[in-house]
Amino acid sequence: MKPLFALALLLPLLGGCSSSDGYMKNAECRQQVYANSEVGARIARDNAGHFSPLGEESLDDLKQRVYVDCLRARGLAPKGGVEPVKRY
Repeated sequence: MKPLFALALLLPLLGGCSSSDGYMKNAECRQQVYANSEVGARIARDNAGHFSPLGEESLDDLKQRVYVDCLRARGLAPKGGVEPVKRY
């Protein structure tokens, strides 16, 4: 019974480890993503029901690229890491 109780205590702590916590934390760069003309045009096109051509990066990939470019321009991008997988 004790191991089950210990597991129940750990579950809320593990919930804090989700990957979405670190997604676009910088407010200035997050605003810059949605102010970006390329992102705005893509959102408008996708909402109109148009399909993306083969080989075009997804909207999420585009947002992430604009966000990381903003972080790099401000010198805030994390060091190292790997390039995100491109889904073509």
